[in-house]
Amino acid sequence: MTKQLLYLVINVAVLAACSTTPKNDSAIVVGDTITTESGLKYVYTKIGTGRPVETGSKVWTYLALSVNGKEIWNTNGPPDSSFAFVANKDRMIKGFTEVTMKLREGDEIVAILPPAIAYGEKGVGSDIPPNATLVYTKYIMKKVNEPKLSLSDTLFAAYQTGGHAKMIATRERLLNSADTSKYYYDNNQYRILWNLLNDANMHQENLQMIAFINTNNDSGMRWYRVRTLEKMGQYKQSLDSLDALLKSDTSMASNPRATQLRTELLEKMKGTK
Repeated sequence: MTKQLLYLVINVAVLAACSTTPKNDSAIVVGDTITTESGLKYVYTKIGTGRPVETGSKVWTYLALSVNGKEIWNTNGPPDSSFAFVANKDRMIKGFTEVTMKLREGDEIVAILPPAIAYGEKGVGSDIPPNATLVYTKYIMKKVNEPKLSLSDTLFAAYQTGGHAKMIATRERLLNSADTSKYYYDNNQYRILWNLLNDANMHQENLQMIAFINTNNDSGMRWYRVRTLEKMGQYKQSLDSLDALLKSDTSMASNPRATQLRTELLEKMKGTK
């Protein structure tokens, strides 16, 4: 651990130990550390004055993440290196979403996420081991847009009430309506829709959605098909689809989640024999 990072972590820990109940927004000053019921701790290094983050706001952030004193991710730099996402809609770890929803444009913080609201007992790959505490040594809320509606929510409601046919009809209606500008329409909406359907155990609907949407053979949607088959207990089909994906997209071979899932599928197949 570098001296600078060690100093930073020690100071955050000391401040956290001294913190009391969170202040209201107008009373927060630089150096304030907030501790929430979940165990999240964050300290302000700069107070912003811009738009607060709301559900549906697209935000642009600069991040630096360290685990066990080693920096494993840094997006800080030119504008094109920022990390952008839709707040409280794109699927993130619990602690990251929690702290994001407390910020506003211009805020800069240091945040500590305990394992329970990070990657928990499993971890991810070699950089984030099991039961790891995440330290965002820098979290800059660079830009916050006005919130929009999510196409994914509307299509999910259509699935619930009328199945795949209603989803298609609803999508076509919205694409050709005067309300188009009120919605997010990017491809990430279908990844969010996948999560919503998955949480509702609507796996067959997910396969239908992927087959309908993935006309360009997108690797991301193929990955979600792999995961859907795994959720359905079709481990052999899931493994075959994963191997085909790894063969056609070499960048996936270095993805720790893909490697981890392949190992898990092999173990599950052994257990079904």
